[in-house]
Amino acid sequence: MRRRDFSAIPLTAPKESILRRLKFRQGTTRLAKDETADLDALIRRAVALCEPVGRTATAPVSVEGGRVRIEGAGEIESQSLARLLERSTEAALLGATVGGAIAEAASEAAEKGRAADAVVYDAVGSEMAESAIAYLHEYLRGEMRRLGLSVTKRYSPGYGDLSLEAQRLLHRALGLSELGVTLSDTLMLLPEKSVTAIAGIEERE
Repeated sequence: MRRRDFSAIPLTAPKESILRRLKFRQGTTRLAKDETADLDALIRRAVALCEPVGRTATAPVSVEGGRVRIEGAGEIESQSLARLLERSTEAALLGATVGGAIAEAASEAAEKGRAADAVVYDAVGSEMAESAIAYLHEYLRGEMRRLGLSVTKRYSPGYGDLSLEAQRLLHRALGLSELGVTLSDTLMLLPEKSVTAIAGIEERE
C-alpha cells in the first residue's frame, strides 16, 4: 500500500459553503453592516484554528458481488461501493482532519452561552474538513490524469449502504492515529472534524 502525507493542506475559507451551512439564503438573508463585519471576523478566527492535514493511500482492489477487497487492508461489504469500484484496478483511501482546536472552541463558546458563535465554529470546522478531503481527491485526480488514469467520485462511510464499520478499515489502513485521529466506540472519528473516503482508480475511457 502506497501512502502520501499532506502535512499542511493549503485551503482558503469556503465562505459560501459556510453561509449555506448556517442557513443563509442569497438575496434573502440580510445582515446589518456591523453584523456582517462581526460574522466575517468570527469566521476568520475559526479558520485560523483549523490545521488541515491528511493522508492518501492506494492499493490494488478487486470486486466480487457486493464485496470489495483492498489488498493489504481488508474487505468491505457494500453494493454501492462495489458498483463504484467495479472498473477500478486500485482503490484510493483518503483521510483528512482539521484538528481538535475548532471543536474545542465550539464547545467552549456553547458552555459560555455564546450559542451563535458555537454554531459558526461548528460550520467552519465541518466545511474546512470537507474542503480538505476535496483537496486530496482533486490532487489525486491530477496525479492520475498525468498517468492516463481517472479517479471516480469519492464515497464515505455512513452514506448509502457503506456502513460506519468501514471506518475501522480506513482508520487502520491509513494509519490515521499517526495524524492524531482516533476512533470512538461508536466508530466516529475524533477530532470530530475529520473525514475519510474511498475512490477508485481506473483506466481512462
